[in-house]
Amino acid sequence: VLLFGMNQAWNRGQKEVTIQLTDRIVISPYAAKRLSLLLGNVVKEYESRFGALNIEAGAAGGEAKK
Repeated sequence: VLLFGMNQAWNRGQKEVTIQLTDRIVISPYAAKRLSLLLGNVVKEYESRFGALNIEAGAAGGEAKK
C-alpha cells in the first residue's frame, strides 16, 4: 500500500511534519518489487549525473551532498 499526501506548511527548521494523506494505491508484491527496481535505477542515474544524495537526518531538503 502506497499512501500519498502533501505538507501544506513546510518549514526547514520544523522537527515534525504533519501530512494530510489524500490518496492510496494498493499494488501486489510483484508490482512493488518492479517499482522498487525502477526507482533504484532512476536514483542511480540521477546520482551519476549530479552526485550522491544525502538522506541523513538534518539534510537541508535532501539536496545533493557536495
